[in-house]
Amino acid sequence: MTKGWICALLILATLISSCARPYRPVIDPVMIRDQAKYERDLAECGALARAVVLTELTYDDNLAAFQSSVKKLKLRRIVDEIQEIKMAQSIAERAGQAETARALLLRLNALQQEKQRLLGAGPLPLTEVGSANA
Repeated sequence: MTKGWICALLILATLISSCARPYRPVIDPVMIRDQAKYERDLAECGALARAVVLTELTYDDNLAAFQSSVKKLKLRRIVDEIQEIKMAQSIAERAGQAETARALLLRLNALQQEKQRLLGAGPLPLTEVGSANA
């Protein structure tokens, strides 16, 4: 990810987290003209924040919430790419494209290792195709 994307995600996490906090924000009561509308807007903002944010943290620590969201976005991208590669590998095998299928298997192995690293479970054992002996 580029620095610009990381900054944008951090700002987004900070803005969204301000609505998702379990406590009520401090608002000058003079600024509220319609208390019922304010309560509805506050409830909608909180619901939207909970639907959009990818982390279950309570947002007391914005950096941790941001890091958790980025990690989940990376995992989602990896899972999507794994599914695409599995489909492409199946197509390559049916078409008799052994070299393409082998390259896709190597990429699949690398993605699964990255997924495990992000999940904190350590690296997966290498398959025969992805090992140094292949």
